[in-house]
Amino acid sequence: AEARGHLPERHVVMPTLANNVVWRALYLHHGEIFSDRIRVGWFSRPTVVEGWSLPLLAEGGLTGAERDRNAAGQPFQRFAWFSDGWVARTPGDPTFLADMRYSLSTEAFDPIWGIRFNGPDTPATVTWVNRSREREIKLRDLWREIVGRDPRYGPVLPEISRLD
Repeated sequence: AEARGHLPERHVVMPTLANNVVWRALYLHHGEIFSDRIRVGWFSRPTVVEGWSLPLLAEGGLTGAERDRNAAGQPFQRFAWFSDGWVARTPGDPTFLADMRYSLSTEAFDPIWGIRFNGPDTPATVTWVNRSREREIKLRDLWREIVGRDPRYGPVLPEISRLD
């Protein structure tokens, strides 16, 4: 965030699968959620792969049809609570409202789960979308990240690299 000149309004950092070296970081800045991967090696300086950003989706960002469907039981509010407020529309499918904390991809936002509002003629207000079975974990790539051999990683801040 500091390297981008941002002052985060909110942030969270979570470990990635089965390790305590590679972390996923999210922060909110002016209505935009930014996501990066951070490697904090046991015997090395922190490094980062700058990720991507998407607009935060709050209740006021729902379409008219989504607001109408949401009025019945407030599924958006429940999903936002479940997602700890880290909700965004999925690139390429704006009907898929997703939990931005988790992604099938390290390179872009490819959500693991979320909700989609159904049409007015459908009894269920929303459909829960779970794509966790589609997740492909490339252990070789994850291992390269963990041991510090992934060339995408760079210094967290330019000042840190000057200390070496």
